[in-house]
Amino acid sequence: MPSDQPPLDVLLRIFPGFIWTADTDGEIQYISPRFSHFVGHEAAFFKKRYWSEFIHGEDLPNVHAVWDRANQLRGPYRVICRFLRHDGVWRWINLQADPHLDTSGRIDLWYGHGDDINDQVETANALRDTSLRLQEASRQKDEFLATLAHELRNPLAPIRQAVTIARSNQVSRDQSDRSLEVIDRQVGTLALLVDDLLDLSRITRGRLQLRKEMVNLEDVLATAVETVQPHLERCRQHLHVEQEPKNVRLSVDPLRIAQVVTNLLHNASKYSAEGGTIRLYATTSSDKVVIRVVDQGIGIEGSAIARVFGLFSQISTALDKSEGGLGIGLAIVRGVVELHGGLVSVHSEGLGKGSEFRVELPRTLTTTGVREIKVPAPPSGRTVCRKILVADDNLDAVETLRVLLEFDGHTVLIAHNGEEAVQIASATKPEVVILDIGMPVKNGYEAAIAIRAQPWSEMLTLIAITGWGHESDRAKAETAGFDRHMTKPVDFNALRTVLAEL
Repeated sequence: MPSDQPPLDVLLRIFPGFIWTADTDGEIQYISPRFSHFVGHEAAFFKKRYWSEFIHGEDLPNVHAVWDRANQLRGPYRVICRFLRHDGVWRWINLQADPHLDTSGRIDLWYGHGDDINDQVETANALRDTSLRLQEASRQKDEFLATLAHELRNPLAPIRQAVTIARSNQVSRDQSDRSLEVIDRQVGTLALLVDDLLDLSRITRGRLQLRKEMVNLEDVLATAVETVQPHLERCRQHLHVEQEPKNVRLSVDPLRIAQVVTNLLHNASKYSAEGGTIRLYATTSSDKVVIRVVDQGIGIEGSAIARVFGLFSQISTALDKSEGGLGIGLAIVRGVVELHGGLVSVHSEGLGKGSEFRVELPRTLTTTGVREIKVPAPPSGRTVCRKILVADDNLDAVETLRVLLEFDGHTVLIAHNGEEAVQIASATKPEVVILDIGMPVKNGYEAAIAIRAQPWSEMLTLIAITGWGHESDRAKAETAGFDRHMTKPVDFNALRTVLAEL
């Protein structure tokens, strides 16, 4: 009469795990068919063989230690290790065994089973790595916010002090003029901080657009040198520039490459001693242009080199010698260079031994004659007085702009939201309407569309003044009917030029 229970070999074949037995020396006595299939050998292959032939070398010391301890204590055996599969792939296996004791209480055999837990281990490792990355990102974010607050306070402090001086009853004309120069200079610093933040955001989101043109490399370098020269002079540092050959033309975004060189020069200056020398080299081969910035500053230790181009990177050993910064300048350098199809790298022999930053840009043009690119001069002559409507929900912003425009003889109307701007424009029909974008009731785009829908607006000039300066924002402004798009903080002389060109 057949048994109601399936044969043992059937159970072993369908059991999802691996069954095995071994003696106290670790010699394998038996493995189940599923385990045999996993390793690619029949059970007979394992006679007089040990686990060590199939266990990853990094895991083997721990496996032996656990095995020896289990034998000594005559207790259960539990270990997780990487096991070699028949196709040469290492898989994480959870091995477990319990001893069988003879009549004298000694171990005569181990009965064990194993489970392939590779997917679980890899998932756990991925979650752990993600957690570590998130913790590091959170730490960097906290450091960045603290640094940003510090960098914003730096220019705000002299601005507030200069305002206090200008309000004093005892202030002289000379002191008032110097206070205004301080405010103007520090506002420029704030604008640069905001520009860097916006550039970084565009780069990380892949939305920075290049405006390439054929330019003379020498002109691009000259722009960067001119930008950083006042800073070098304040630090009494010397800049040595070499370019070979001359008259090299290449297709790049000249403003962005000038920004790259400026950032590298400013970085070299920050970490160099007062009175030190910084060298800027530019060389050209048949297929590329190489720009190098070399300093004799504090250098970079080996462990920090890999992260200098990372977001919010600051060299901790140099903070006492650094002039500060958000730690994003070199990240911007890398982003801009890579958008041009180039490479950027850094080399340093170590702390106290200076640094060399190297930029490689692909070169597709020859060293023929250079096309001179001239910036048009602002229009000259008497200012044409116009009726101008200014709309902004920031009361200080709208009032100060009104005063400046009235200084130039314009008649200025004021609105504090988009709906009010549409109503005033309809009633007064101004020649120029300057709209902030982020306003209540109706935003600047909606107000512009409503104004443009009126027949009298055909000769109207619409100017957007906003903190949003991406190409998509400019395109959206153009679609809404704006003629010009200017980003905050607006240089009033630039606005004067726009009005004079009407």
